[in-house]
Amino acid sequence: MMKTWVQIFTAVLIGLLAAGLLFLVTGPPRGEGLVLRPAPTITPLIVHVSGAVYNPGVYTLELGSRVKDAIDMAGGFLDSAFIYNLNMAQNLSDGDKVAVSFISDPDQPALNPEAFQEQQIEIVFPINLNTATQIELEALPVIGPAKAEDILTYRETHGEFTSIEQIQNVYGIGPSTFEQLKDLIIVED
Repeated sequence: MMKTWVQIFTAVLIGLLAAGLLFLVTGPPRGEGLVLRPAPTITPLIVHVSGAVYNPGVYTLELGSRVKDAIDMAGGFLDSAFIYNLNMAQNLSDGDKVAVSFISDPDQPALNPEAFQEQQIEIVFPINLNTATQIELEALPVIGPAKAEDILTYRETHGEFTSIEQIQNVYGIGPSTFEQLKDLIIVED
């Protein structure tokens, strides 16, 4: 009797093992294997700073850095730097070059730095669009050197502004820019 139970037990055990093996071989496909990917690396910016800075050269900066950060990495401006044509808040991209002009550069107007600073101090708001200089226009928020030049060119081409709203006719100055400028500009003869 004992032998019969051993035979039954052995047969059941062999049957279970065979069923398990059959299930493993013909069972439903398993999902894709787990693929481990490396964490994304933040690519640093490599920026060339040249001209009127203490340590011109190539610098590595973090993503999201601005022109000011590049200038700081280069040791800051020399006393002879013409800084008024730089947008210090501009975001940098990999491979950018930040060129800081010297006041005496032939491409820049000849200036007495003290006189330029006096002009800077004398800027009074609101600014008259019909008499404003390049420097005065650049003192306005969101107006850089190129946009100031566009305003002057528009004024030379179309004549004096008759209303402050007319500044929106200058290419690149739309309603949102006008909203930022409207309390800082006037039109007078």
